[in-house]
Amino acid sequence: MSNGVIVHSNQLSRVGVNKQVLKNGSSVLVRVISDNGNGKYTGSVAGVRVNLKSNQNLQIGSTFIASISQKDGTIYISPKENFVTAENFKIETLNNNQIFSLLQNLGIPLDKISVNLFKQFKQLEMKLDSSVLYKLHNLSLRFKGKEKKASEIYTILLEKKLNGNDDEIFQLLALLENDKDFSNQSYRQGKSLLNRINKNIGSWFILPFEMIQKETQQVLGKGYLRLLYDKTQELKILNIDCNAFGKRNVFNLNFEKKNLRKIRFNLGDNNPDKLLTALEKKFSGVDIEWAELEDIEGSSCNSEEFYSYEGVV
Repeated sequence: MSNGVIVHSNQLSRVGVNKQVLKNGSSVLVRVISDNGNGKYTGSVAGVRVNLKSNQNLQIGSTFIASISQKDGTIYISPKENFVTAENFKIETLNNNQIFSLLQNLGIPLDKISVNLFKQFKQLEMKLDSSVLYKLHNLSLRFKGKEKKASEIYTILLEKKLNGNDDEIFQLLALLENDKDFSNQSYRQGKSLLNRINKNIGSWFILPFEMIQKETQQVLGKGYLRLLYDKTQELKILNIDCNAFGKRNVFNLNFEKKNLRKIRFNLGDNNPDKLLTALEKKFSGVDIEWAELEDIEGSSCNSEEFYSYEGVV
């Protein structure tokens, strides 16, 4: 279009494309990620990391609503008190074929492990490095049947600048799958690795819990809370994975500026309609929906949207 920016907002696992057209005068949320000096900043626009220029000082972590305008191939992002420009700016989602093509160009094996690593890096706003992706891919292959979950742990360790050996990761994966009781002393190394993850600032924190009947002290269920904090240390995602009464219950809660915006859930083979109605009554104004288990389990990175942008910014 000559007078706007087209932003596709569909999930890769869904069929069809949902287009949001940002015309002249449309509003967009801008978040400042880093200050690169000389009036240059790294920011996030429509979920895409871009370079920005401003004639006013912008604070790291600050957000503001800006209006969009376009003139002579330059898109102007104009807040009330600041002036930011991005030249020849184009945003669009990548489809599955484009993602595989990108992975192939990076020299990364074309399989689900690579795609999951790619999504995890995007979720944590980590720089895509082909050599690092290739290394983590090969490390994850050692965990037969648990490659996806291992790739998530490796990415968390990388983001937090931690290391973990095979025994530690094997034990931690067993604990996270609720295969073993967290109080089991045989899984000392797995618990030690989890403690190191939770003590380091950044990205994901994983907290075990038990549901206990007060009168009898009977354990009714157990599971894990996973909390993801963004670069400004605000809660972004809260995932709940609990085995109770013979069934698995998984919830994915998404937050924006400390406000709950979306709840997605999966109760296995159970009919979700009753719970969906109850949640809609309790959480007015929050998007609530049933989701595929693979989209919300673990770090829930499978539901991450991918964008490409091009031009000089």
